[in-house]
Amino acid sequence: MKKTIFIIITLACSSMLYSQSLPINGNSYHYYGPNTTWGEYLKVGGNGRGTTKASVVSTNGNLHLDSKDGNATYLNHYSKGNTYLNSSGGRVGIGLTNPAGLLHVKGETYIDGGWLRVKGSKGIFFQDFGGGFYMTDSSWIRTYGNKNFYHNSGAMRTDGTLQVGPSGNRFVVNTDGKVGIRTTSPEETLHVNGTSTITANIGIPTTNHWQTGSHTLELQNSDQGDVVLSFHRAGHTNAAIKHPSTGGIAFSANGIYNQNHMYLKSNGRLGIGTSNPGSKFEVRSSNNLRVWLNHNDQSSISFVPNNGNSVFHINHGLNNDLNISHGSTVGAVNIMTIKNSGSIGIGTNTPDAKLTVNGDIHAKEITVDLIGWPDYVFEKNYTLPTLFQVEQHIAEKGHLINIPSAKEVEKNGIQLGEMNKKLLEKIEELTLYTISQEKKIKTLHQKVNTLEKQNMRIKNLEEKLNTLLEN
Repeated sequence: MKKTIFIIITLACSSMLYSQSLPINGNSYHYYGPNTTWGEYLKVGGNGRGTTKASVVSTNGNLHLDSKDGNATYLNHYSKGNTYLNSSGGRVGIGLTNPAGLLHVKGETYIDGGWLRVKGSKGIFFQDFGGGFYMTDSSWIRTYGNKNFYHNSGAMRTDGTLQVGPSGNRFVVNTDGKVGIRTTSPEETLHVNGTSTITANIGIPTTNHWQTGSHTLELQNSDQGDVVLSFHRAGHTNAAIKHPSTGGIAFSANGIYNQNHMYLKSNGRLGIGTSNPGSKFEVRSSNNLRVWLNHNDQSSISFVPNNGNSVFHINHGLNNDLNISHGSTVGAVNIMTIKNSGSIGIGTNTPDAKLTVNGDIHAKEITVDLIGWPDYVFEKNYTLPTLFQVEQHIAEKGHLINIPSAKEVEKNGIQLGEMNKKLLEKIEELTLYTISQEKKIKTLHQKVNTLEKQNMRIKNLEEKLNTLLEN
């Protein structure tokens, strides 16, 4: 019951208060203050600003809240955060009394369902270090349409991963500082997935020449001033291609970049096992055995012992012959020549046959291919010269029939196959002569035996006759 009576009294008082009004006619004003001795009043009136007091004025349908000159206007719940209107500069402060700009908000500001628009040539300025954009979900800070993002100067920093393209498939910089182009998972400091074109110079630092680990390709400056392209493959010895400060290109494959396995000098000479090739191409062993190619600007291969003496050369001469020579220079003393016709000369540069040897030949066996053999001597239709004819030819010519003379042999030499045929012909003819002589001798033996028997009979008859005569 008491609560009901209290509510009724309260409502009645409220009704009395709201029913009271103070009419303001024309440009008249009313002043309100806590007492008559207080020098500061609130002016409530019609059109115009009125006095320099704090005022609430209705002007042509507009409501003006003005403070005393030199003071500010506050809209607030007493002793709570202020909404501050700076009368001198027209600045508005929300949550603070000293706005630094036309609108200064202390604390968080929310825009729900709308845009934050900045017109003119200015933008958003983060004045203090540590400020910036912060997203509470996985959304992006975006530019829409064909709008671009422009950063004038200073650093653009992220402590996370920088991505360009969907999921970073165009360009990515991960938290390890590795850069990937067309790959989202770079394996080294720079990882390019695809063909690269470089139209300018590449600057490379001076650093260590070798790296252990997974498969890598490095381009570096060595501490000796060389440019080194090194190859690293896990579980294998490193290799390198080097451009020395002295020029040329060097190749190494045993993990020690300054041990040149192959060296291409700036003069075009190529050395394997040596950085100072003595010819267009030189191969050198660890004990200084050497093979030269194109020595003394000739098409040649030279074999050099470790003491540099007794050098053998194989060279293609200016006359298109292939020569094997011995001496300090190519062609010094030719040992063997192979002519472009296929003829071979040993000890001579001018072979007149498929094989010409100027010197002795020592062989266990020589096989000569021949067509025809003098078996024709034993054929019935063969005409065997008589011994008289042979004797007569020897007397006239000084050599056997069908056999070259000494002068001819001295001039032209002999063909072993043909000479063997001729000699065999003479042997076979001699055999026929011997057989014929044997027959004649046998006949003579028979005649001699007959004569001896006759002589014995005659002798016996003579003895008998002598005996008869003596008796």
